[in-house]
Amino acid sequence: MAEGRREILGLGIFRHALVSARDSVAADGTIPVGVEVTEGPLRQVSGEGGYDSRGGLTVQAEWLHRNFTGGARILSISGLAQTGVWALDERPEILYRGAVSLTQQYVFHRRLSAIAAPFVEYRDDYRDQSYALGIGGTLIYKVDPVRSLALLYAYSDRRIEEARFGDYTSGAIDILTLLNTIAKGDRVLRSTVGLHKDIINLKDAPKATDELRRNALQLSHPDPFAGNRDVVVLPDMVVGKFFESLLI
Repeated sequence: MAEGRREILGLGIFRHALVSARDSVAADGTIPVGVEVTEGPLRQVSGEGGYDSRGGLTVQAEWLHRNFTGGARILSISGLAQTGVWALDERPEILYRGAVSLTQQYVFHRRLSAIAAPFVEYRDDYRDQSYALGIGGTLIYKVDPVRSLALLYAYSDRRIEEARFGDYTSGAIDILTLLNTIAKGDRVLRSTVGLHKDIINLKDAPKATDELRRNALQLSHPDPFAGNRDVVVLPDMVVGKFFESLLI
Protein backbone atom coordinates (compact mmCIF):
# COMPACT_ATOMS: atom_id res chain seq x y z
CA MET A 1 0.00 0.00 0.00
CA ALA A 2 2.86 2.36 0.71
CA GLU A 3 4.26 1.76 -2.78
CA GLY A 4 0.85 2.40 -4.33
CA ARG A 5 0.53 5.66 -2.43
CA ARG A 6 3.95 6.79 -3.68
CA GLU A 7 3.00 6.01 -7.28
CA ILE A 8 -0.27 7.93 -6.97
CA LEU A 9 1.53 11.00 -5.62
CA GLY A 10 4.21 10.55 -8.28
CA LEU A 11 1.66 11.30 -10.99
CA GLY A 12 1.79 14.94 -9.90
CA ILE A 13 -2.00 15.29 -10.09
CA PHE A 14 -2.90 14.74 -6.45
CA ARG A 15 -1.79 16.73 -3.44
CA HIS A 16 -2.66 14.09 -0.84
CA ALA A 17 -3.39 10.36 -1.05
CA LEU A 18 -4.57 7.97 1.66
CA VAL A 19 -4.55 4.23 0.99
CA SER A 20 -6.15 1.87 3.53
CA ALA A 21 -7.34 -1.73 3.65
CA ARG A 22 -10.97 -2.46 4.55
CA ASP A 23 -11.82 -4.56 7.58
CA SER A 24 -14.05 -6.95 5.66
CA VAL A 25 -12.91 -9.70 3.29
CA ALA A 26 -14.56 -10.13 -0.11
CA ALA A 27 -16.27 -13.36 -1.09
CA ASP A 28 -13.35 -14.34 -3.33
CA GLY A 29 -10.91 -13.95 -0.45
CA THR A 30 -9.45 -10.61 -1.51
CA ILE A 31 -9.21 -7.60 0.80
CA PRO A 32 -10.73 -4.40 -0.61
CA VAL A 33 -8.44 -1.38 -0.56
CA GLY A 34 -9.79 2.16 -0.35
CA VAL A 35 -8.04 5.19 -1.85
CA GLU A 36 -8.84 8.78 -0.92
CA VAL A 37 -7.15 11.56 -2.90
CA THR A 38 -7.12 15.34 -2.91
CA GLU A 39 -6.53 16.84 -6.34
CA GLY A 40 -3.88 19.50 -6.64
CA PRO A 41 -3.61 22.35 -9.15
CA LEU A 42 -3.33 20.95 -12.66
CA ARG A 43 -1.89 24.06 -14.32
CA GLN A 44 1.23 25.89 -13.29
CA VAL A 45 3.06 28.94 -14.61
CA SER A 46 6.63 29.58 -13.47
CA GLY A 47 9.37 31.93 -14.52
CA GLU A 48 12.85 33.13 -13.75
CA GLY A 49 14.65 36.34 -14.50
CA GLY A 50 18.20 37.32 -13.79
CA TYR A 51 21.65 38.15 -15.01
CA ASP A 52 24.49 36.02 -16.33
CA SER A 53 27.87 37.69 -16.91
CA ARG A 54 28.32 35.71 -20.17
CA GLY A 55 24.73 35.84 -21.40
CA GLY A 56 23.52 39.17 -20.00
CA LEU A 57 19.92 39.71 -18.96
CA THR A 58 18.09 36.39 -19.07
CA VAL A 59 14.46 35.37 -18.65
CA GLN A 60 12.78 31.99 -18.90
CA ALA A 61 9.20 30.87 -18.40
CA GLU A 62 7.23 27.61 -18.39
CA TRP A 63 3.56 26.68 -18.63
CA LEU A 64 2.72 23.22 -17.28
CA HIS A 65 -0.43 21.08 -17.46
CA ARG A 66 -0.26 17.95 -15.28
CA ASN A 67 -3.22 16.10 -16.84
CA PHE A 68 -3.30 17.17 -20.48
CA THR A 69 -6.22 15.45 -22.29
CA GLY A 70 -6.42 13.01 -19.36
CA GLY A 71 -4.36 9.90 -18.73
CA ALA A 72 -1.89 11.75 -16.44
CA ARG A 73 -0.09 13.22 -19.47
CA ILE A 74 2.13 16.17 -18.65
CA LEU A 75 2.47 18.98 -21.18
CA SER A 76 5.15 21.61 -20.76
CA ILE A 77 5.73 24.68 -22.95
CA SER A 78 8.87 26.63 -22.09
CA GLY A 79 10.92 29.49 -23.44
CA LEU A 80 14.35 30.96 -22.75
CA ALA A 81 15.72 34.35 -23.77
CA GLN A 82 19.39 35.00 -23.03
CA THR A 83 19.64 38.45 -24.53
CA GLY A 84 23.33 39.32 -24.16
CA VAL A 85 22.39 42.76 -22.76
CA TRP A 86 25.07 44.03 -20.33
CA ALA A 87 27.17 40.87 -20.72
CA LEU A 88 30.85 41.18 -19.77
CA ASP A 89 32.18 39.14 -22.69
CA GLU A 90 33.25 40.90 -25.86
CA ARG A 91 31.04 38.43 -27.74
CA PRO A 92 28.09 37.63 -25.48
CA GLU A 93 26.41 34.23 -25.53
CA ILE A 94 22.98 35.06 -26.98
CA LEU A 95 20.44 32.25 -26.95
CA TYR A 96 16.71 32.05 -27.69
CA ARG A 97 15.06 28.67 -27.23
CA GLY A 98 11.50 27.34 -27.24
CA ALA A 99 10.49 23.78 -26.37
CA VAL A 100 7.41 21.63 -25.96
CA SER A 101 7.56 18.51 -23.80
CA LEU A 102 4.91 15.79 -23.55
CA THR A 103 5.27 13.10 -20.89
CA GLN A 104 3.21 9.90 -21.03
CA GLN A 105 3.29 7.76 -17.91
CA TYR A 106 2.48 4.03 -17.66
CA VAL A 107 3.82 3.07 -21.11
CA PHE A 108 3.33 -0.72 -21.34
CA HIS A 109 4.34 -0.91 -17.65
CA ARG A 110 3.48 1.04 -14.53
CA ARG A 111 7.15 1.92 -13.96
CA LEU A 112 7.86 3.05 -17.53
CA SER A 113 7.23 6.54 -18.91
CA ALA A 114 8.13 8.28 -22.17
CA ILE A 115 8.96 11.90 -22.99
CA ALA A 116 8.95 13.59 -26.39
CA ALA A 117 10.39 17.11 -26.56
CA PRO A 118 10.70 19.05 -29.85
CA PHE A 119 12.56 22.37 -29.73
CA VAL A 120 13.63 25.35 -31.81
CA GLU A 121 16.73 27.42 -31.06
CA TYR A 122 18.68 30.46 -32.17
CA ARG A 123 22.15 31.20 -30.85
CA ASP A 124 24.77 33.84 -31.50
CA ASP A 125 27.98 33.32 -29.52
CA TYR A 126 31.70 32.45 -29.81
CA ARG A 127 30.87 29.20 -31.66
CA ASP A 128 28.59 30.44 -34.42
CA GLN A 129 25.42 32.24 -35.40
CA SER A 130 22.89 29.53 -36.17
CA TYR A 131 19.35 28.18 -36.08
CA ALA A 132 18.40 24.69 -34.94
CA LEU A 133 15.36 22.43 -34.97
CA GLY A 134 15.29 19.13 -33.14
CA ILE A 135 13.49 16.61 -31.02
CA GLY A 136 14.51 14.55 -28.04
CA GLY A 137 13.02 11.29 -26.82
CA THR A 138 13.46 9.68 -23.40
CA LEU A 139 12.32 6.42 -21.84
CA ILE A 140 12.44 6.36 -18.03
CA TYR A 141 12.14 3.24 -15.91
CA LYS A 142 11.61 3.82 -12.18
CA VAL A 143 13.56 1.20 -10.27
CA ASP A 144 12.51 2.54 -6.88
CA PRO A 145 11.57 5.94 -5.40
CA VAL A 146 15.16 7.22 -5.57
CA ARG A 147 16.59 5.40 -8.62
CA SER A 148 15.69 5.48 -12.29
CA LEU A 149 17.10 4.24 -15.58
CA ALA A 150 16.84 6.47 -18.66
CA LEU A 151 17.38 5.88 -22.36
CA LEU A 152 17.77 9.09 -24.37
CA TYR A 153 17.83 9.81 -28.09
CA ALA A 154 18.03 13.22 -29.73
CA TYR A 155 18.07 14.49 -33.30
CA SER A 156 18.70 18.06 -34.38
CA ASP A 157 19.35 19.95 -37.60
CA ARG A 158 21.39 23.15 -37.30
CA ARG A 159 21.78 25.79 -40.00
CA ILE A 160 24.95 27.82 -39.46
CA GLU A 161 24.82 31.36 -40.82
CA GLU A 162 28.32 32.30 -39.63
CA ALA A 163 30.97 29.98 -38.20
CA ARG A 164 33.47 31.34 -35.66
CA PHE A 165 36.00 28.57 -35.25
CA GLY A 166 38.23 28.90 -32.21
CA ASP A 167 37.09 32.33 -31.01
CA TYR A 168 36.79 31.28 -27.39
CA THR A 169 36.77 34.73 -25.83
CA SER A 170 35.89 33.45 -22.37
CA GLY A 171 38.65 30.82 -22.30
CA ALA A 172 36.14 28.01 -21.71
CA ILE A 173 34.66 25.46 -24.11
CA ASP A 174 31.97 22.81 -23.70
CA ILE A 175 32.58 19.07 -24.00
CA LEU A 176 31.04 18.76 -27.49
CA THR A 177 33.33 21.50 -28.80
CA LEU A 178 36.27 19.75 -27.16
CA LEU A 179 35.45 16.43 -28.85
CA ASN A 180 34.92 18.20 -32.17
CA THR A 181 38.30 19.91 -31.82
CA ILE A 182 40.06 16.65 -31.02
CA ALA A 183 38.38 15.00 -34.03
CA LYS A 184 39.88 17.66 -36.27
CA GLY A 185 43.37 16.93 -34.93
CA ASP A 186 43.65 20.02 -32.68
CA ARG A 187 44.68 19.22 -29.12
CA VAL A 188 43.01 21.05 -26.24
CA LEU A 189 44.29 20.14 -22.80
CA ARG A 190 42.78 20.79 -19.38
CA SER A 191 45.20 21.25 -16.53
CA THR A 192 45.54 22.78 -13.09
CA VAL A 193 48.06 25.56 -12.74
CA GLY A 194 47.35 27.30 -9.46
CA LEU A 195 43.69 27.99 -10.13
CA HIS A 196 41.90 26.02 -12.85
CA LYS A 197 43.05 27.18 -16.29
CA ASP A 198 42.21 26.14 -19.82
CA ILE A 199 45.37 25.05 -21.66
CA ILE A 200 45.51 25.34 -25.45
CA ASN A 201 48.60 24.32 -27.42
CA LEU A 202 49.33 27.12 -29.88
CA LYS A 203 51.20 24.82 -32.27
CA ASP A 204 48.16 22.53 -32.48
CA ALA A 205 45.52 25.29 -32.38
CA PRO A 206 46.27 27.69 -35.24
CA LYS A 207 42.78 29.16 -35.00
CA ALA A 208 43.51 30.77 -31.63
CA THR A 209 42.78 34.47 -31.89
CA ASP A 210 45.42 37.20 -31.84
CA GLU A 211 43.79 38.66 -28.76
CA LEU A 212 44.34 35.43 -26.83
CA ARG A 213 47.94 35.31 -28.03
CA ARG A 214 48.58 38.85 -26.74
CA ASN A 215 46.92 38.31 -23.36
CA ALA A 216 48.17 34.77 -22.74
CA LEU A 217 50.99 33.76 -20.46
CA GLN A 218 53.69 31.66 -22.14
CA LEU A 219 55.20 28.84 -20.10
CA SER A 220 56.60 25.34 -20.52
CA HIS A 221 54.11 22.61 -19.71
CA PRO A 222 54.40 18.85 -20.27
CA ASP A 223 52.18 17.68 -23.11
CA PRO A 224 51.18 14.08 -22.34
CA PHE A 225 50.74 13.48 -26.10
CA ALA A 226 54.14 14.61 -27.36
CA GLY A 227 56.69 15.69 -24.76
CA ASN A 228 57.30 19.29 -23.69
CA ARG A 229 55.86 22.14 -25.71
CA ASP A 230 55.02 25.76 -25.23
CA VAL A 231 51.43 26.27 -24.19
CA VAL A 232 49.15 29.18 -23.44
CA VAL A 233 47.27 29.65 -20.20
CA LEU A 234 44.04 31.48 -20.85
CA PRO A 235 42.97 33.70 -17.94
CA ASP A 236 39.82 32.60 -16.15
CA MET A 237 36.64 34.56 -16.73
CA VAL A 238 34.70 35.55 -13.63
CA VAL A 239 31.16 34.28 -14.12
CA GLY A 240 28.26 35.52 -12.06
CA LYS A 241 24.64 34.49 -12.11
CA PHE A 242 21.61 35.78 -10.23
CA PHE A 243 18.04 34.63 -10.76
CA GLU A 244 14.68 35.22 -9.13
CA SER A 245 11.89 32.67 -9.53
CA LEU A 246 8.16 33.26 -9.99
CA LEU A 247 5.60 30.53 -9.32
CA ILE A 248 1.89 30.97 -10.03
